[in-house]
Amino acid sequence: MNRLADEARRQALIKSRQAFPWRVQLRLATLIIALVLVLVMMQRARRPDNWRWMFRSGDAQEGHLSVTQPSQVDGADATESPPANVVPSENGRLWGTINPQWLSTVRDDTVFRAAESTAWYGILAKLKALPSPLVPDAPRYPVGPLQLQRQSPAYRGCAVRVEGTVRRAHRIVAPPNEAGIEAYWQCWLSTTSESEIPVVVYSLEMPNEFPEGMTLNESVTFTGIFFKRWAYEAVEGPRTAPLVLARAPLEWTPPVTTSPAPDRPLPSPLEFVGWVLLAATVAALFSWRVWRGYRRPTRSITEAAAPDFAQWESPHTPPRDAL
Repeated sequence: MNRLADEARRQALIKSRQAFPWRVQLRLATLIIALVLVLVMMQRARRPDNWRWMFRSGDAQEGHLSVTQPSQVDGADATESPPANVVPSENGRLWGTINPQWLSTVRDDTVFRAAESTAWYGILAKLKALPSPLVPDAPRYPVGPLQLQRQSPAYRGCAVRVEGTVRRAHRIVAPPNEAGIEAYWQCWLSTTSESEIPVVVYSLEMPNEFPEGMTLNESVTFTGIFFKRWAYEAVEGPRTAPLVLARAPLEWTPPVTTSPAPDRPLPSPLEFVGWVLLAATVAALFSWRVWRGYRRPTRSITEAAAPDFAQWESPHTPPRDAL
């Protein structure tokens, strides 16, 4: 009879192990460890720097855009025959005391030419002498890039207002010049018009807090002097864009940003091992608790259901009396 009881207990133990096998326990432990790893990676994914590698190709393409500047006048360009006399624009008049002969050396659809150096630094010197970023006689409303592109000769040397979003900005050191200009900023504006043509603004000054980079999003308004329809090299090939000279931004609206949460560095190898051991311990304790929960009621039910055959083996007690 004891053999039957032992066999019943063994079968009950086998059933309890089948109810929660070791493979399920291992799978549960693996899931808990994976959860810890996911939490660590989520913490690291909060850093924007970890995602910049995905956009390096775009930055590299933008880097092909020309950031050259006018050089000093040399003999070859200075002897070029000037075009016909410059006539003040019907949209405005030549700003200030700009010498019309300066503008006679300016050519559209070209890169910076040495012959344009006198006009370039002459206009910048006049802008530098202004008491404020507001250029006198500048219109109250902005002009679009498409209008400047199509009517470049009419707007040359006139005060204009342009506004949009600065997508990239760089500070450029100027070559030695008689105007005493040491440096200026090259800003690429994306306007709110439907045209995809950017507006390139060379500004003598920018706010101290203004960022510098290739992927900006700064709302800016400039008043300045239209110079030319400038040719530059883009990824798709040669392009042209209106070029404006300015003293400084008339308006700048920094984007509203929330202060990011303090970044936490990657855990050290020792911390990582500690997290893994902690996850494994939690998984083991949980598995043990669940295994006991499955095993305990089975044992009690088996022991309670095991019959006592000893009373039937006694020769002194008749079966009828035992009942």
